[in-house]
Amino acid sequence: MPAVDAQLNDMLLVPSLDTTVPDFMHLDFFAGPKTSSSKDDVSNVDWLLNDFEIPFWPAPFDLQTEIQLVENICQKEATILPIQNAPPHNPGPGLPPTPVSNPGDLFSRSHTPVLDRDAVDIRKYHPTDIEVDAPLSCPEIDPGSLVSADLEDFAHVESLSHNQLDAINTLIDDMESKPHYPFFNSLKLPPKSVMNAWIQLYFEYFHPVFPVLHKASFSTLETPPLLLLVVAAIGAQFSNLPNSLAFARSLHELVRRLSSRQCEFQNKYGRTVWMTQVVMLNGLAMSHSGERRALEVSEILQAVPVALARRKGLLEDILTHERIVQTQARLQETWRLWVMDEERRRTGFGVWLVDCAFDSEFNLTTVLNAHELKNSLPQADARWNADSAQSWASYPPGLGSGRTKTLADVIATDSWLSTWSETSTLGKQAILQELLERVRPSGSMNHKVAAVSDQAQAKQVLESLLSLLKEDQDVSMDNLKASIVHKAICLTALLIGLSPALDLTKIALSCVYNQMTDQELSHIAKVWRETPHQGREAVFHAAHLFETIRNSHTSHYAMPASLLRAVLSLWLYSVLFDKPGLTGFTLESRESASIALGSARTENDQVRDWIADGRGRVKLPSIADLLCRQGRRTLLKHSLAAMSSLKGWGISRGYLQLLERLEASESESMTK
Repeated sequence: MPAVDAQLNDMLLVPSLDTTVPDFMHLDFFAGPKTSSSKDDVSNVDWLLNDFEIPFWPAPFDLQTEIQLVENICQKEATILPIQNAPPHNPGPGLPPTPVSNPGDLFSRSHTPVLDRDAVDIRKYHPTDIEVDAPLSCPEIDPGSLVSADLEDFAHVESLSHNQLDAINTLIDDMESKPHYPFFNSLKLPPKSVMNAWIQLYFEYFHPVFPVLHKASFSTLETPPLLLLVVAAIGAQFSNLPNSLAFARSLHELVRRLSSRQCEFQNKYGRTVWMTQVVMLNGLAMSHSGERRALEVSEILQAVPVALARRKGLLEDILTHERIVQTQARLQETWRLWVMDEERRRTGFGVWLVDCAFDSEFNLTTVLNAHELKNSLPQADARWNADSAQSWASYPPGLGSGRTKTLADVIATDSWLSTWSETSTLGKQAILQELLERVRPSGSMNHKVAAVSDQAQAKQVLESLLSLLKEDQDVSMDNLKASIVHKAICLTALLIGLSPALDLTKIALSCVYNQMTDQELSHIAKVWRETPHQGREAVFHAAHLFETIRNSHTSHYAMPASLLRAVLSLWLYSVLFDKPGLTGFTLESRESASIALGSARTENDQVRDWIADGRGRVKLPSIADLLCRQGRRTLLKHSLAAMSSLKGWGISRGYLQLLERLEASESESMTK
């Protein structure tokens, strides 16, 4: 079994931590400094507890360490435990190293909540019985919403039929009559018009940036009911109807149960492409819902779509275009064969991208290795979006008709730019994901350690792709939505690769609690000064990323985390100028030239000179001077509006609360 052994070895690679990315599961997001100052006025922390909606906070907002931090604040002197030098640990082959830790840390990593001594009920999170912890009620849909639902019916695919709705209800009734899980308290689907509107919303907002499904053949009689249900659940996240978000959470729990039950009761379903799509899309939605329980459940099930993709061979190049042509089938049959092959390919890459999100957004270990992607990259979207065999055949040869390169071929031949124009939106995201992994600092990569030359080359390719995206403006609406996402991911990768190795979230929370000591601020400044021009280049990309997201309507699942990273990077750079005598970051005089950041037009000689020597006052559109407390407060106010626009993904609500608390702390500091 050499192939299986090699596959297991790829799965058991040693993970390492990216210090620039918040660890959403194993590190406590609210970990404060180990020292506290008795000089700070921290007697009144009531402002921190306003509108504290714990069910919507993602894993970093576990509050376990925050509770301890509040206790430390109330003490006059903090006790610092000495760190013992532990003997080196040599893990077995293929196993991740066990970090030096105390029993408290071990319990923290196992997600066991500690006693909430603050006695604030709303701040407690106690994983408990599923009948208490899970969303087992579908809220009522107001009949008056039917008129509004018609306004959200964008008619992208065939309207949901009564037979399809009956098939969904049959699945639900069968599950409830033969319980494999606790019963729902109330389980009634909304009217057909609402369900249909939610399906159309999926294709209006999410499909253009993640085109894994074939729109022309969707919602036909052959479409499985469970796939219709998960598409409606994701579409409900973008709906403006009352209770739609709560209904979406209940539907995702329902899909999780139905998919598990169907695979267990009829193992044949675990060998289908559509079941892989269902599990992948539902896991993606649950992990980005903003609910701690949903994220933990999706982490437990992280390997399921990967296992289904491997079993079905979605990562292998099985049916090439040449073999399809050799069948000499009729046009309609040839088109269907091509669609089936392309859907397999796109599903496989979709599984890999969703798996990568656990690493890049939650700092968790991935399950699927990029070396397993033996299939060629998805073909151009133009042919994929053809609505008939005749339309598909009308495209000239070479536009999605032949075989594209594999990701390994792209890396080996250094053909990033030429392949970019040949592949689809998903293929472009796969290229950007691989470049992101290569541009990261060496110690942060899960599956390999990149040489400095590889990092420099990846950075150069990302900058070239960014230039292409700026020039490519004459595109269709769907391509424009995808282009904005590509631009944001590209800027995020550059920001990650250039940023100093600092935990932005912990620094922000130290300032929220007024616990940032001079020693810690001096250390942050020292880390930044080690590569000052690189840090300023990161600020340049952070400003561009911030403006890109807040001035565009983006519906990609990675945008909330990218926006948070950009805002905290800009905020921290401004903080360094508060105490120039301590940090060495000195403000330029009022007469100095102003450096405007944040748009494509600002990349000029003046900005390049500022990146090189740091001379000049930094300004952002509608924010003015960034390097002062008033500028930081204005930045945070604009970031609140930008994060609120990403409400389609519930995880943005957790990030929004962090930014609200940071803005409140800045406002309080101004009044002192």
